Amino acid sequence: MKANESLMISHECALGRPWNSQHRSVFARNYLGDSILPAGYIEWSSSDPRVNNVTLMGEYEDFGPGFDLTSRLQGGAGVTVELSASQWADFDSPEKVFQFVDGDLGNVDWIDWSI
Repeated sequence: MKANESLMISHECALGRPWNSQHRSVFARNYLGDSILPAGYIEWSSSDPRVNNVTLMGEYEDFGPGFDLTSRLQGGAGVTVELSASQWADFDSPEKVFQFVDGDLGNVDWIDWSI
């Protein structure tokens, strides 16, 4: 949802873009307002999309006017996945998402858990 509903922003904001070849992001159970682009994600650039077999841009049980599954699967960076419950289980905690440089999972020491 937009921080201020009086803002005239519609379909202008991306969920993200793959800033490196190990990009993994999952949006789960979020209300997405109409400010979100129908395609969801965008490429890094047309000459360097940074999309490969490791890149994951997924969503699980998102809803609202900013969630457009058809556009997600056809547009943007072309790597958006609607996760099933069993696929979501692989990402349902930060330890399962954040990788070290070598690709191992569990890179969570940077997270401030006191918040």
